[in-house]
Amino acid sequence: MSDDMDVRLLLDGAAQGRGVVTEVIEKIGIKRASEILTHELLYRSCADELPAALPLLLVFEGSLGPVEQHIVVGNKDNDGAEQRRTVLRVDVVDAAMCLFGPGDTVAAPSMVLEWPDLWPDINAFLPDHVLSPAALDLGRRLTQTLGRRGETDLSRLSIRYQSDKWGAHRYTPLYEKHLAPYANRQVKVLEIGVGGGEITAGGSSLRMWKHFFPRGMVHGIDIVEKKSVDEQRISTHQVDQNDKDSLATFADEHGPFDIIVDDGSHYSSDIIASFHALFPHVAPGGMYVIEDLQTSYWSFFRGNHANFDDPKSSMGFLKQLVDGLNHTEILAASRRDGRPTDEWISGLHFYHNIAFVEKNGNREPSPLARVMEHMFTDADTGKPA
Repeated sequence: MSDDMDVRLLLDGAAQGRGVVTEVIEKIGIKRASEILTHELLYRSCADELPAALPLLLVFEGSLGPVEQHIVVGNKDNDGAEQRRTVLRVDVVDAAMCLFGPGDTVAAPSMVLEWPDLWPDINAFLPDHVLSPAALDLGRRLTQTLGRRGETDLSRLSIRYQSDKWGAHRYTPLYEKHLAPYANRQVKVLEIGVGGGEITAGGSSLRMWKHFFPRGMVHGIDIVEKKSVDEQRISTHQVDQNDKDSLATFADEHGPFDIIVDDGSHYSSDIIASFHALFPHVAPGGMYVIEDLQTSYWSFFRGNHANFDDPKSSMGFLKQLVDGLNHTEILAASRRDGRPTDEWISGLHFYHNIAFVEKNGNREPSPLARVMEHMFTDADTGKPA
């Protein structure tokens, strides 16, 4: 069984409740489950931000345990690592439900935080000032992570993982506005463009999405092989975004996707090709996002600086989709041909350099269009009277 499959089984099990997730942990083994949960807990608590290197013991307990995970977190290059361990004990099923369960899952009732290396039974009387600020911060991060959903401040996450979606751009508040309803769902996310030309470069935005969607599986495609970026809940695939057949094959295998973000080459022809190939693989109720649309007006990105309505430019193409929102109102005399997207694009939102395309059924019938067409069309010529 692949590591990726183990994570998916835990996600699916937690979505169905304690009984099912217990069966999953029995199937994959508590040791493997504790490894997955340890990664998630440290990732979401941002423990590597701590200024000092701190020893940590995670103990996953219960009828299937205990299993211990000995770790050093924080600044690994810091020579002044504290000798006292921070210990977090938690039932393994509680931890799985808190980290991977539905958004209304409550904090793990079995969670206990200890600093037992001072001397026995001191914890109940230990004043805060005996411990370093870093150790206290670590305890706070761990307990808060097990007691809440994922981080919702995308701008902060963008800075943390060095994504250009905040800073070079101002996209993160817009993403929060449109993607907040998906944050605690068991989503599948695809980003076109992993980043950086070299094999080992990139992955910043994928890590940001992984943190923002705590129950999500994140995929990235790039024309360059990027397997060095892969980690728990992040998978990369080498695919040319202008190759419709390769995109369709990839999407058949790994889709459907709830969210697709095009942050790829930014060439108009690639943007349009990717949309045609991948939009059919967006799940109903999902979102397709296209970034950096300023290139639509730049001829060296295969845009058009003279004709803003050129359908071969990315913005010209998107403008054509707007009429499809009202496709049932368009009269036959318009000579506009129907498009496959007409019945599936339910909303379009344009902002500076970025567009959000909502996918949902758009089949609302027109109560008047056919009546008006009959009343005001010349029967002999077929043209408006």
